[in-house]
Amino acid sequence: MLITEESLRILEMNKANLEDTLDQTRIMFETGMAEQIDVDQLSITVNQLENSRKSLERNLELNYNLLRFQLGLEPDVELSLSEGLEALFKSARPESALLASTSFEQNPTYQMLKTQEEISKKMLAMQKWNYAPTLAGFYNYNAKIKTTNFDMNPNHLAGLTLSVPIFSSGMRKSRVDQAKIDHQMARLNVEILEDQLSMQEKQIRYNLQSALENYQTQWENVDVARRVYTNYERKYEQGMASSLDLTQANGNYLDAQSNYLQAILEVMNAKLALDKLSNQL
Repeated sequence: MLITEESLRILEMNKANLEDTLDQTRIMFETGMAEQIDVDQLSITVNQLENSRKSLERNLELNYNLLRFQLGLEPDVELSLSEGLEALFKSARPESALLASTSFEQNPTYQMLKTQEEISKKMLAMQKWNYAPTLAGFYNYNAKIKTTNFDMNPNHLAGLTLSVPIFSSGMRKSRVDQAKIDHQMARLNVEILEDQLSMQEKQIRYNLQSALENYQTQWENVDVARRVYTNYERKYEQGMASSLDLTQANGNYLDAQSNYLQAILEVMNAKLALDKLSNQL
């Protein structure tokens, strides 16, 4: 939506400038200082910009309607975005993301596999404890109503019983072996995911770096295209350039602006992918 709004703003500003130029050209034509082809050429360009403006407005309204639906709002509720495209781009700080390290500790899939690994480790330890000796204590009190002098049985009796498993069934060993396999598989799954996440991170960082470089190039192209258009606009007013030169320069300027906005979108998408990888949204 921000891209569409910015595109609409640029288009409306450009259209207004060309409309002023068209009005001046009509006056020049009436005084014999311009030809009909100049008026026609500019009129065609202005009409094309108007069609593009209407298309962008419909697309923007469609996006707002979708947002209202997602938020559970009535169709007639007014919505406006509080932050512009440039402000959002600066707050995202995509350049800093390239310098920051990425941790997978918060990645949901990584957390799930690490939990499974811990569970399998505890299950293995539990199965191994089945081989450990068991120590049990006991206490017995025997109350006697009548006793003889020859009764050697104590009233209180306490003791410990130690049970050492010398022989064990194959079932017990099988359970330990299976627990070992489960733990090894759980650990292997974690290692595989770590490798996958590492590869994804490298690719995303490569995409982000490329997107930032393209963004810088497109920003410079917009500046150049703006200067070229302004120069042709001045020359046209002085009769040193044709209407065709002016409309071509205007088209190049709009193309440069479109490429610039697309470059911003690519940077934001790459930054978003990096944030998703580490669950930093």
